[in-house]
Amino acid sequence: MENELENVNSQNDTEETVNNEEPELDVSDDDSEELANLRKENATLKAQKEHFKKKAETKAEEKSEAKEEAKAPSQEISTFDAMALIKADVTEEEDVNKVKKWADLNGLSLREALKDSVIVKYLADKKEERQTALATNTGTNRKSSPISNEAILEKAQRGELKEDDIDKLVNARMEAKINKKL
Repeated sequence: MENELENVNSQNDTEETVNNEEPELDVSDDDSEELANLRKENATLKAQKEHFKKKAETKAEEKSEAKEEAKAPSQEISTFDAMALIKADVTEEEDVNKVKKWADLNGLSLREALKDSVIVKYLADKKEERQTALATNTGTNRKSSPISNEAILEKAQRGELKEDDIDKLVNARMEAKINKKL
């Protein structure tokens, strides 16, 4: 046993013996033919394995290239698609992206996607949300800009002045008299 190796495990202080020799087989003529056939078959199987491995790799590369090619056209919108978006009153970037994504996922053109019931419902909901947000006073209450003295005097002459604005009317008349004297 000249090829045996002894390994000592430092944690357990145990020895391990490994035999690196190939066992010697007593081979007869019939067995040698069978062994040769098995070696041929093994070589054939290895070659097939390499062939199918390469084939699978090229298929995976083709699929990734096809996906990249499919995504590239979706980034640009044709003139007809842009006109269809404008006709459908889809002007928000968020909505345009949603329609493009839906079209890509379902293999539709942008015009076909705009007719799809899911997109029609989505766009209607978003439009309603935006209209509601515009109608709702979400900002702080701002005071109206001050009305000029001339406007206050004109409103008073027409009888449209509110009772709350009488102080403003008095100030406007006094400023008008002061300005006439100067």
